[in-house]
Amino acid sequence: MSIALIFEEVLNLPPELLVILAGLVMIFHALRLIGWHDSRIWETPLLWAHHLGYDLLVVGYGLTAQAKFGGILTFLATHVFTTGGIGIVTLGMIARISLGHSGLPLQPPLLTILAFVLLNVSSLLRVAPPLFFPSAYGTLILLSGSVWILAFAFSLWNYFPILAAPRFDGRPG
Repeated sequence: MSIALIFEEVLNLPPELLVILAGLVMIFHALRLIGWHDSRIWETPLLWAHHLGYDLLVVGYGLTAQAKFGGILTFLATHVFTTGGIGIVTLGMIARISLGHSGLPLQPPLLTILAFVLLNVSSLLRVAPPLFFPSAYGTLILLSGSVWILAFAFSLWNYFPILAAPRFDGRPG
């Protein structure tokens, strides 16, 4: 369904069709996410980060439908996909792979947990306030971008030394 939405967008089909397709994609992904939910995910930051990232992808599809209907500006949906969904899932994968492939326990450092929180804040700053304070959009974009960069700087601080060193468990790889 997601691929169909991309083709619909590229082919510049009627907005009504895009609204229906984006709404269906949102519903299908929301149902998948509900099926995956287990309350124990909140005990493991690497899991809740992925779930929150996926949540933002679902929200992005919903905002895409709303944007095609004329309710909001299209770029706000794009920002939810990119800063939130893709950014959070990417940071989650960096953390998971860095820890797992280095032989360390899958418990992210405190700065990584803070980075997950900052990415969510960045996404909210980029999308929510412009709806209510459009005159402050430029400032909010700068603030959001700064918070986003800080989150990935924390990740670099945590994982560069881990990835530059031999595996901690002495195994090859």
